[in-house]
Amino acid sequence: MNAEQVDFRAGPPFSEEAHPVEITPEQKAFGLETNRIYEGQFKRSTPWMVKDGRVLYFRPIQVKPNEDPLIIQSEDDVRRYGVITVDEISGEDLAREQITKDVAAVLRIFKRVEDNLPDFSRHAALALRNVKGVNRSYYQWSREEAEHSNVAGLILLATGHSTQEELDNDYYKTQANTWEPPFETPIENLIYAMFQEGNTHGNYIALAKILEGQGAVKCAYAIKQVASDEAFHRASYRRYVEAYARLHPQETEESALNVAWNFRMPALHLMRHRMRDTVRVVRTIGYNKEEVENLLRRGLKDLSSFVNQDRAEEVVRGYWQAEKGRLIKINRKPASAVPVSELEILPAQSGNGHQST
Repeated sequence: MNAEQVDFRAGPPFSEEAHPVEITPEQKAFGLETNRIYEGQFKRSTPWMVKDGRVLYFRPIQVKPNEDPLIIQSEDDVRRYGVITVDEISGEDLAREQITKDVAAVLRIFKRVEDNLPDFSRHAALALRNVKGVNRSYYQWSREEAEHSNVAGLILLATGHSTQEELDNDYYKTQANTWEPPFETPIENLIYAMFQEGNTHGNYIALAKILEGQGAVKCAYAIKQVASDEAFHRASYRRYVEAYARLHPQETEESALNVAWNFRMPALHLMRHRMRDTVRVVRTIGYNKEEVENLLRRGLKDLSSFVNQDRAEEVVRGYWQAEKGRLIKINRKPASAVPVSELEILPAQSGNGHQST
């Protein structure tokens, strides 16, 4: 059938009907305060991106008023006038480094989590549609989180642990399961994101240290930049939560304690095989009593202006009592009992000619 054979009049007419949306005074007040926070401290240009098989790091250009008007005609002009490349890591640089199969497996797990973050962002942005600053920042964070997936994929490609076809297939297997935020209210989702970003920051830092120990310094550098983004995102969520607490201190305290008690990380529901993948994360980057307690305690302490710290400590201690049984089971499970699925891409030789480890 060609275009001449199609009756374009058969479809419904374009509707200009508007649908009223209720915006409460509380949403407006919270939105304006968070927008001041976002515009004043957290709005930024792209700090880095993966493009053409390399990681490019940027800084903005400050144009002086007495300079000639800028003429932007191409991407080169954008790079020349808008941002400049201050550093870069090529795929060839990464291909000279070796990473072990366990580290590659953990990196793939982290990539899957990043690939599913649009689910969280979509629900959270809708729940906070009328909160100006938070809603705007979600679109910036989503772009940056997508680059986290890209850099993980580039490392897996360059070090010979995946092909592009395998990464594409894995992405769609991840997308075959959707995810909805585990908490009911907007403030609980903000607090959860604060905890999640803090823990993800720690996981990426731990992974970078392991990569450095294996001599993969370029890979480690790239992962550290991801960790830096996560710390930046955590700081923004903390400021938004504090802004909400100034409006609703008691509700925010109860929400913070509820989130801490029910917090879960790594995101097991995004993993292919929960036990196997959890074992790999635990044994590769560590996950123990002290780390769990420190994560929760630090988050609740950062919110100490409205969270009673005696109640917070009860939650921290109680959380570990409920969580330790699962971790003991994981740590006792012999490595030989952990199955390797068909998704584990472990070629005998990487693209640069050295043996994969």
